[in-house]
Amino acid sequence: QVRPPLAGGRSSLFMHHDLQVIASGEPQTLEETATSAGERRTYLTTKGVYRDRRGQVMGLIGMARDITELKRLARELAC
Repeated sequence: QVRPPLAGGRSSLFMHHDLQVIASGEPQTLEETATSAGERRTYLTTKGVYRDRRGQVMGLIGMARDITELKRLARELAC
């Protein structure tokens, strides 16, 4: 069962997405935002489950790419 985000802001939303991936067992790619060095950043994250030899979920693996500038340029071009 996937629980809703806990109180506590963005990190709770990241955790909620992590729990969704673990519950579904399927990889997901999503946009997530966070504050880094006082600046709001947008990340394209891909997350999937890490399984042992028996197929049991052992944890979560993932990667993130900062797409803040790409999104800003896309907004400028749309104007």
